[in-house]
Amino acid sequence: MASEWTERQERTEAAKLSKDEERAERERNRPIEHFDFMIAGAKYEGRPAIIKRHVRVPDEVQLARDPDNRYSRNAVKVVTASGRHIGFVPEEHASDLAPSLQPLHPFQCRTYTVVLKKGK
Repeated sequence: MASEWTERQERTEAAKLSKDEERAERERNRPIEHFDFMIAGAKYEGRPAIIKRHVRVPDEVQLARDPDNRYSRNAVKVVTASGRHIGFVPEEHASDLAPSLQPLHPFQCRTYTVVLKKGK
């Protein structure tokens, strides 16, 4: 009888530890910022074909500073997981986001819709 009680206590403690670890993991992975935007420049330099061929919802994409960009000192490229450049973060978000883009501060991004319209 005492061993049953001890086993039950051990299972309860193990379950509590597991739950605490899961909670801590969720907290570590909790987003600290949220940006929602349409990718700028997606209609240029053959990017529509790249997007049509290589981007699906909910693909992960990467954000990378573009320090040599002649139009903006805060330019942030949007690149597919395979390294294909599909556009830029719009300037109004790039100015907030660019300073945070450091190697030790990864950003997890996902596409949630892909819309391609024919040009006129």
